[in-house]
Amino acid sequence: MGLVSIERACPREGTRVEFRPSAASHALYRDYPHLPKTGERGTVRSISLGRRRATCMRGPGGGLVYVEWDRAGHAGVSSYDIDRVKR
Repeated sequence: MGLVSIERACPREGTRVEFRPSAASHALYRDYPHLPKTGERGTVRSISLGRRRATCMRGPGGGLVYVEWDRAGHAGVSSYDIDRVKR
């Protein structure tokens, strides 16, 4: 049986999200200096990647989405650890 690739589309800049990490994800973020608290909301932002701007970087574990959190500053978090929310 082959591997199944699960990819999530990069959210658009300005999308509101809420941080909902899994129990296993806490180990991934243990060295983050300004980790948002579970349930904290933020806004997806783009960063410069050479000649283009992107809101995420695809990769294993869903890749990273760049978020400006309402209280915790900026952080890239797994796309599997955020949910879209209404404004």
